[in-house]
Amino acid sequence: MKKFISTLLVSSAIAATGLAFTAPETLAQQVGQTCDVNNFDPAASMCEGSFSGNDVNFASEINDVFGIGDLGLTWNMDAKIDITENGGGVLSGPNSLDFGVSVLYNNTTEGSRGTWSFGEGLYDEAFVIVLKAATSYSAYFFEAGTSISQGWWDTIGTSANARNGKAAELSHISLYLASSPGGGDDTSVPEPATLLGLALVGGAFGLSRRRSS
Repeated sequence: MKKFISTLLVSSAIAATGLAFTAPETLAQQVGQTCDVNNFDPAASMCEGSFSGNDVNFASEINDVFGIGDLGLTWNMDAKIDITENGGGVLSGPNSLDFGVSVLYNNTTEGSRGTWSFGEGLYDEAFVIVLKAATSYSAYFFEAGTSISQGWWDTIGTSANARNGKAAELSHISLYLASSPGGGDDTSVPEPATLLGLALVGGAFGLSRRRSS
């Protein structure tokens, strides 16, 4: 049976406690599919993965994984959206940038591609977006001052081997924000997200999903 879904844009004032980060005992382990910066549009500056498992403690590993420890950045998870069976999403984290995601379902994408957006555009600090699919995840790094508010994502660089070369369906997407030493809280310059274009493009996909009973 095919079910139709619409773009999921989640914004929330959910409060989240601060996380204390310590040096991890072991870094994320590279497995399977190799990510590519072009799995995102606009393209990320760097990407790493895929890694086995979940990104539960990934904030404490970002500097080492990307080799940017000399920048002295501190990372916090700002938003995580778990994709549910009906195509909706469950948000956790403070979501200070009004991070949102859509998942597109049709005979080609099967939940492996979609759009993402910020409610605000130019961000003063670096950020990382993590895609989790099947049993692995990949991380995409965007440099400080990246002036973007929306784009595409694709899990082809996250988990394809489990489906004979086809990209696996998105399990969740996470947003990590950086703060510089002595910089205090993250700050951003408001810029309205242009969501109409995403809706028009998304509509062309015929957002349908095939579910087995």
